[in-house]
Amino acid sequence: TVLPEKTCQYASAEYWDQRFKEEEEREWCQQYEDFKHLLQPLLKPTDLILIVGCGNSKLGQNLAQAGFYNVVNCDISPSVLHNMNYKVRRELQSTQQMQWICCNMLNLPFRINTFDAIIEKGTLDVWFTEDSAWNVSARAQLRMQNTLDEIFNCLKIGGNFVSITFSDPYFRMKYYQNQRYDWIAQSLRFGNDFHYYFYAMTKSSNQIGTYKILFQQQQSDANNFCDIEPMHEYMDEEDYMLKIFDELMD
Repeated sequence: TVLPEKTCQYASAEYWDQRFKEEEEREWCQQYEDFKHLLQPLLKPTDLILIVGCGNSKLGQNLAQAGFYNVVNCDISPSVLHNMNYKVRRELQSTQQMQWICCNMLNLPFRINTFDAIIEKGTLDVWFTEDSAWNVSARAQLRMQNTLDEIFNCLKIGGNFVSITFSDPYFRMKYYQNQRYDWIAQSLRFGNDFHYYFYAMTKSSNQIGTYKILFQQQQSDANNFCDIEPMHEYMDEEDYMLKIFDELMD
């Protein structure tokens, strides 16, 4: 694995394209099996699903194997899209409906109200690698807002946006609960040793969406919710997660 000299390189397209030429597979924020019980109730087999920043994760492949075949994988790296397209077509018999598109998440090349579901897994975290979690730069905040604008516009009314991340609700919810987005954001914590966070948003405040039922069912188990800080000793070995959470440990 090619580790960056500085954590700010995690926001660089050049860094990722070079890394993906050498790295075959990497799962950020746990594997599909660890959060499928949260994700699958939000999806239907007929849904058109966009994965933002697919990287070399097997998430698209896992979804297809679970019966969700209409998956569009997008990433800024041409290298990873070429490699993953070849790999998935070799390993799966039915990939005719799976697409691979090179694009920047700050400018998604899709029409408004296109997707039934949009998923990002660790992708939005790259915008916060230059700053302290307590003091996020105006540039990072603007990038986050622009990305969410793109996601919101591409999502159908009644569609679900899912964000799977290292970031605690204290730091992330202020972006998802911005009044410019007509959705309701809720979060769940998952993982055993080190905790990750699953955010779900259904477009249009008039549509409760299946996720709200899911979260109501989970509320009976207080251990699922975001009331415990992440544990430093179980953090991933890559520096940028430590960068995100270092202030929490002081």
